[in-house]
Amino acid sequence: MKKSIKKIALYSSTLLFLSIGVKAKICKEKSKDFTNQVIEYTNNFEDDNFSIAAHRGFSSLAVENSIESISLAAKTDYIDYIEIDARLTKDFKIVLSHNNSILTSSQQKLEIEKEKYDTLKNNCYSYISNSLSIKLENLFNKNDGDIFIERSKNLESNKYDIISLKEGIKACKNKNILLDLKFEDNTENFINALDKELEQCNKDNIIFQSDDLLPLLCLQKRHPDYNYLAIIKTKNDLDYIPLFDYVGIRKNLITEELVDSLLEQDKKVAIWTLNKPSEINRTIKKVGKNYKDIIYISDYPDIVGCCLNNQEKRLKK
Repeated sequence: MKKSIKKIALYSSTLLFLSIGVKAKICKEKSKDFTNQVIEYTNNFEDDNFSIAAHRGFSSLAVENSIESISLAAKTDYIDYIEIDARLTKDFKIVLSHNNSILTSSQQKLEIEKEKYDTLKNNCYSYISNSLSIKLENLFNKNDGDIFIERSKNLESNKYDIISLKEGIKACKNKNILLDLKFEDNTENFINALDKELEQCNKDNIIFQSDDLLPLLCLQKRHPDYNYLAIIKTKNDLDYIPLFDYVGIRKNLITEELVDSLLEQDKKVAIWTLNKPSEINRTIKKVGKNYKDIIYISDYPDIVGCCLNNQEKRLKK
């Protein structure tokens, strides 16, 4: 009896491992097919009617907010906007970083708001990606697993430099810029520094944005002729929409009715952050007929472009 049970258990385990292996192989092949679609889209791109924003530069191919990621986005034809993050240093200079805390290549933790500009510029930094969790998450991802795993792996522990706001704007070239202002209870000093640093810059292609909406309104009051985007993270933030011409809405808040209403009010609508084909396609379905009128913000602008291109092909059939 015990031998029979052992044989059944061994047989079941073998079947389980075989089925997992077959599933992994099928997913690998499907993921490879999608990767080839993305490559074909980027290699054969000519023109489109979509608005795609590279989140923190082309941040799936190079370290976010670095000169490399911004320059890569600037020379990519299908990218229309480049989103970058601005923070104020201790001595009232503005640098690009999404996080206030950063890690030097010697594993020293620095906080941008507590450091002087020269200190930040004289260090080299190490980028830490969550490559292991991404690998596990995408192990059986039939749509885009290979792309996520490979790019995250390539970014792990990359070295990069902190760059100034002026360097970032210059690297964007002729692209539209979504300048995300990371206020830290420093509204007056931040706005004064912004005025000084942008004095010699062309601001026609800059859209100031923030999820800290009260400081953004203060900036708008001082400079009403510039463009402003309110980042809407919660339903309570929707009350601020009438005060701004551009609205950036978190993907989980999107409905077709909301987008219809905003577009009828002549608002420019951006949706963030869309990376995976499943969430991109779900968003395209949610916005319905208005899918061409949206700004799509993504770490993977090539994947967004490919999904939008596939949508076009489906509608033409």
